[in-house]
Amino acid sequence: MNRSAEDAASGVKEIFKTAITQMTITDALSIILGNDDAATQYMRKTTTAAITSKVSSVVAKSNEKIKLASYWTPLATKYNAVMMLTGGSQVNTDLTQYVTEKAVAGIFKTMAKEEKVVRTKASAQTSSLLRTVFGGSNSSSSTSTVSGSTATKSGTSTSTSGKVTVKPSGSSSSGSSNKNRRITKKPQIGAFSYFKYS
Repeated sequence: MNRSAEDAASGVKEIFKTAITQMTITDALSIILGNDDAATQYMRKTTTAAITSKVSSVVAKSNEKIKLASYWTPLATKYNAVMMLTGGSQVNTDLTQYVTEKAVAGIFKTMAKEEKVVRTKASAQTSSLLRTVFGGSNSSSSTSTVSGSTATKSGTSTSTSGKVTVKPSGSSSSGSSNKNRRITKKPQIGAFSYFKYS
């Protein structure tokens, strides 16, 4: 079952790439200013259906190849019968559905762990974009700007030129322009371009 899940998880990168390219500025700001798993929640919301379909197809082929369902179904049925008597949790007797559910859950669990590392550890911010977007995320003065307003962790807003701006910790609105770095394209969460099931 682990091998089936691994085979399935390796085929979903394109789905995540599509979700990233379709991300709006509003989505990006919600991720930047959100919780440690904000990007994961965005991906879960926008890709779960497509990933489930993709994973289910791969798992079905993998299970058919090794004939695992012929062992799983009778075993799971007997297990569920015992659980009915003991009040324990039952398992899905459909092996493809069972492995698919576990694989999809594993993908997002791994993503959430990776996202938290990127947000909280400078060593994980391996590109200039990630350092620009998340480098000041641990500071209450981290600021992002879009569509003429400034969104901050504290919820304040001021009028700006309309570009996304991340202000380094300690900078002020009256400081020199080289203290502010402007992002003129949608943030791309590049650290999440590769996932594995675990």
